[in-house]
Amino acid sequence: MIKAISLRGVLEDLKRRLEELGAKRVWVGDKWYWILKPDIKFGEVVEIE
Repeated sequence: MIKAISLRGVLEDLKRRLEELGAKRVWVGDKWYWILKPDIKFGEVVEIE
């Protein structure tokens, strides 16, 4: 059976996962980037799926 995927659902899942990781958006001048996991250890793999 094929599961219907909506953009809203994908974005909600992404938002939830970023919150779980403690991700933060950081502004530098007029641009921003993400710190996906502030407490990451060297060699650790971060999965967002």
